[in-house]
Parts: sequence; structure tokens; C-alpha cells
Amino acid sequence: FVNPQVLTHTLESKSIAGLYLAGQICGTTGYEEAGAQGVVAGANAGRAAGAAHRGERAPSPFVLGRDEAYIGVLVDDLVTKGTSE
Repeated sequence: FVNPQVLTHTLESKSIAGLYLAGQICGTTGYEEAGAQGVVAGANAGRAAGAAHRGERAPSPFVLGRDEAYIGVLVDDLVTKGTSE
């Protein structure tokens, strides 16, 4: 288990750059929630890896806001409030 409050809204670890986490390791239950987190983490990891491979600066983050998508609410609650599951 990793406390999700140690992650940014991109689901990247605050202390280990390039480490993106999603799903059960963050204390999330449910296939849909874990899958949606995987999309956010995977999109950000892929963008970061592509930029690093090309020698470019880090790209702008892929973050969905609370007012934009259900996953935006889920990720925001997860990284700011944590979970007790």
C-alpha cells in the first residue's frame, strides 16, 4: 500500500520522479476506478517518457479537473484526502 497523498494529480510520486501509481496499490477498490486511474497515470507516464526520449522538457500534465470529469473528482479526493480502504 502507498498512501495516495504522496502523489500529485498526475498520479506521479512526489518523492520519486517518473514513478506513477494507480489502482489497488493506492488503496482503491473497483475495476472502473482503478482503470480510470490507470488511464491518467499511463497518459502522464507516456508523455513524460516520450519527452525524455526526445530530449525535450517535461510536457504539460494531463489532469482532469473536478468540474471536467468524474475521474477528476476521484483523483483529487484520492491525492488530497487519501483513502481508508
